[in-house]
Amino acid sequence: MDVTIDQKFAALTNELHQTQSELADTRRELDEVKQNAPKSRRSGEWQKLWKEINEYVNTLAGTKVGHLTSLPGAISTVIRLHVNIRNVNQINETNIDEARKTFEALKKII
Repeated sequence: MDVTIDQKFAALTNELHQTQSELADTRRELDEVKQNAPKSRRSGEWQKLWKEINEYVNTLAGTKVGHLTSLPGAISTVIRLHVNIRNVNQINETNIDEARKTFEALKKII
């Protein structure tokens, strides 16, 4: 049995519509997953402090010798060790004050 061009076109059109429908379903599923995904594991307080750390390091640019790109990470490490946590994601409202005090102390010696 020979397939006509019209039959082939109809089959491909049908396949295209099915693929478009599947794509739309996948996009809806992806949107749902994005909406239900956790927004950020880092506390808002730590994010504010991290921004302050980076702003402080930027003010040092040109006044200190050496590369300052690793300084924010070093400050973060000292804060983690002083507050006794394994990851900055564990900084929250119960220990942010101690973290901030540590940063202020570090600013005096950097």
